Amino acid sequence: MLQIYTLDSFRQDNKIFLLVDQTLVLQKTMNLEVVGPFSSGTNLVRRLLVNDVPDVQNFSFRIWKHSVYEENFLHLLNTHPDVQVVVCVRDVFSWIQSMLKCSYEFRWNKKLESLIYLQFETSQKIDSPVHSEDMKWDNIVACHNYYYSMYQRVSEAFPNRVRFIRYMDIIDEEKAAQICSHLTLEKVREILGRPAKGHGNPVQNNHEALAKLQKVQSLFSSEEIAFINKHSKFLEGQV
Repeated sequence: MLQIYTLDSFRQDNKIFLLVDQTLVLQKTMNLEVVGPFSSGTNLVRRLLVNDVPDVQNFSFRIWKHSVYEENFLHLLNTHPDVQVVVCVRDVFSWIQSMLKCSYEFRWNKKLESLIYLQFETSQKIDSPVHSEDMKWDNIVACHNYYYSMYQRVSEAFPNRVRFIRYMDIIDEEKAAQICSHLTLEKVREILGRPAKGHGNPVQNNHEALAKLQKVQSLFSSEEIAFINKHSKFLEGQV
């Protein structure tokens, strides 16, 4: 039985805290779309799901997994009632560190307070052709806010068909084994023990990912931490 968490939220001091609440059992007739920002764990999540639920008929690709267009998600869920969307959640601090290492199609000077652009090179061909202009945000934290605000609105529109899974859970062997309960701990360790993708300078295994996660805030200055805390709308609650 695969369990994918859905995240409830509550607001406090203009922040949105994400909390684990329910679980979803996948059915054979479901089509899954694994989505999330760049560097949020989409490749690793998909690899775990493919191994855990081989009977699920299809991992569809009707939408670009890093899409920034809310209307694309709404259209997908409106027109394909068999689709379930799995959103990969990565906390703002570790996500920014990953984006500093490899920015993919984002263009910025890698200063937290600077404008950041998403230039449509390959993504323009995969995503909706109606949108050809670059997207831009005031800073990297605003980009993170944009993605997860969008996913939250889509989840509210389709509360039973959008689920969230956290990066910090899938790189933990025991938690990943609990989530993917068809997999043995040995199989989970095998999957997590190698790079999740062949591009973007990924970590080599989950132990490296966990080590980086544990010290992530030490990689920022006190001024940068204050900036992120001030501007971030999404902070993960305790499970």
